[in-house]
Amino acid sequence: MHSVTKINYYQPFQKPKRLRVAAYCRVSTDSEEQQTSLDTQRLHYENYIKANAEWEFAGVYYDEGITGTKKDIRKGLMTLISDCKKGKIDLILTKSISRFCRNLTDCLELFDLAFNRLKFIRYFFLVESLCAFKQRFQQHLL
Repeated sequence: MHSVTKINYYQPFQKPKRLRVAAYCRVSTDSEEQQTSLDTQRLHYENYIKANAEWEFAGVYYDEGITGTKKDIRKGLMTLISDCKKGKIDLILTKSISRFCRNLTDCLELFDLAFNRLKFIRYFFLVESLCAFKQRFQQHLL
């Protein structure tokens, strides 16, 4: 009779993949004061993301002097969404929900895109201390 020898295969330790993190910021007017605020926010997010060893910096996207009520006119936001569709981003940081979008329909549409049609994108809103993923966030909005 033949004998069979079982060889156990152990995968070598793999370092966990770092989250690709991007930030989005927006100011509503193009005044000098708002420009200073935008520059400060952009620098803050870049430093904040790079300081976390578990994160990979994926960029800071921004819109200057544009209302948050219509997503389609915000080039920075649309570029961010495009990069999410390309699989370049895992987590989006934003100061607050109102900086991300002020129109509930647009907001729900963007979350539907991220949670249901894309490869699981997460959002974190600093002011609200809200990490948004799946249906919990939509319930929070409503």
